[in-house]
Amino acid sequence: MNLSRLSFDAMPPFAVPFRFFVTAPVFIIAVGLLLLIANEEELTSRWSSTMLAATHGITLGFMLMVMLGALFQVLPVAVGVAIPSARKTALIVHSFLVIGVTGLTGGLYFKLNEALLIATISLFISLAYFLTKVFQGFSGMRKTVTSVAIRLAIISLLITVLLGLLLTLSWVDPSLVPAFRLWTNTHLLWGVVGWVLLLIMGVSFQIVPMFYVTPDYPDWLSRYLPLAIFIQLLIYSLLQTLIYHSTITGSTFNFIDTHIITIIKYETLQNLLTLSLIISALIFPTYTLHLLSRRKRKVHDTTIWFWNTAMSNFIFAASIFLLLIVDDPLLLMIDNSQLSTQLEILAGVSLLVGVVMTLITGMLLKIVPFLVWLNLQQRWIKTPEKKMPLSNMQQVIPVKTTRRLYYLYLPMLLLLYALAAGFHSEWLLKITALFIIVFFSYLLLCLIKARILYNKLASRLTRHEH
Repeated sequence: MNLSRLSFDAMPPFAVPFRFFVTAPVFIIAVGLLLLIANEEELTSRWSSTMLAATHGITLGFMLMVMLGALFQVLPVAVGVAIPSARKTALIVHSFLVIGVTGLTGGLYFKLNEALLIATISLFISLAYFLTKVFQGFSGMRKTVTSVAIRLAIISLLITVLLGLLLTLSWVDPSLVPAFRLWTNTHLLWGVVGWVLLLIMGVSFQIVPMFYVTPDYPDWLSRYLPLAIFIQLLIYSLLQTLIYHSTITGSTFNFIDTHIITIIKYETLQNLLTLSLIISALIFPTYTLHLLSRRKRKVHDTTIWFWNTAMSNFIFAASIFLLLIVDDPLLLMIDNSQLSTQLEILAGVSLLVGVVMTLITGMLLKIVPFLVWLNLQQRWIKTPEKKMPLSNMQQVIPVKTTRRLYYLYLPMLLLLYALAAGFHSEWLLKITALFIIVFFSYLLLCLIKARILYNKLASRLTRHEH
């Protein structure tokens, strides 16, 4: 494992990222409980209160929670941005994030505008405070491919937050922001492609070669792909601004090429741009699978199964989105509106669960043992102790445990795909919900046990210091 490109001088205490990691599974357990009491009719539309609550429980309660925790660790160690007063900042960001996610999911499910307003304020405080602290250190960020991707991801997070704020206000009172739900897909693109994908790419440029001993990503990919995706998102948003303005004012705007006297509709341009985004995004999972197949050290590592599954699902999700863009009833040979709705749900499950949740779970199972080992090593260096109390990271979460987790995760994912594909039945929904609850309860238990082990070994080193 090559740690030469990392700096541990400003590394935060283990408790800083861990508070985010250990909270994240709790929200997915709550989503599982929500599905346990739901009926199959509530899964037929992405706009149902159950689907909205579950989606935000996954995206904010799990994905955002883990990714913010990871940034507290990655920013100072990998790109040289030390977050000021890391303990205090993490406590504030985490506390308001928990309040915000709880209020948002509850408000969406029970349709409580008061809860949505409280949630919006809490989420805004949490993310605004975090982004303010991070932007303070942007000028000192080391110039690497990882730092560029992370910088773009954080800017994307800011845009996602602002769009989400306006969407929530539109939900509470449509007159405040007229027809702002037209921005829903743009909000999703900035959140999933801009924030999540760009951050995963930036972190992957660092940890895939480091943890799995693969060749580095090529310069043309790591240097230019994140920027190309970000620019395409900006152009997409510009087109959406023109579409929104036309809808609100009733006027029509068109791009006119004076050389060929052609009028091109914004929606057509957006479809072409979406197609370009999908093709661009597909480069990352395809090349990551290629790198993982060229590992130099063929040691058994179950976490790589999560990576391979996530990257394969990425290709599958992209294929579904391509079908949605084609949207040709003659080609699909069945009722197009019904199929489009089903494909949208299947694409969402594939992207959010099959790709992002799978990958984040695999990262957690790799990063938490690494952080336990790394923090203990940093303590051990300062003590006269001659023997490192933890010789192997697999002592934190054993291989057999990660294998069991994967064997639980795979049927859970397949069951979710079955529901998303339209195989609705009461028993299938209940079994899927139980798998979700069992898997994430087991993951939560593993994280708690890792924390207990760390506390035990850290206290032993502390006694040697004195």
